Amino acid sequence: MPDFLPLTVKFPGSSQPTVVCNLAEAAATLGKRWPNRASNDYVRAADLLGKAMAGDCAPRVAFEAYRIAAGQQRLLMDTSRSAALQVLDSLAGESMVVSPDPDAGALK
Repeated sequence: MPDFLPLTVKFPGSSQPTVVCNLAEAAATLGKRWPNRASNDYVRAADLLGKAMAGDCAPRVAFEAYRIAAGQQRLLMDTSRSAALQVLDSLAGESMVVSPDPDAGALK
């Protein structure tokens, strides 16, 4: 199971997108072709990923910094939900019945 919700990142010159689900994968992509490695967001993400992997920073903070840097450089791909997933979600929502009366399911 991934550590975080996956990010799909497409680097310039690469024919295939990369799915990033954890700190190690995020750190590995720092060596790929980023449009601007001197940007503040990239530098901050690289620093926080290194600190998180050393245990000196919360992993979620570092991953969020990575997401922001990739977004600022327009590397994130659209991850809108597919039509099939939308249908599945609507079916699952219909099968869950919530009673409006809070005492309806209480044992007496």
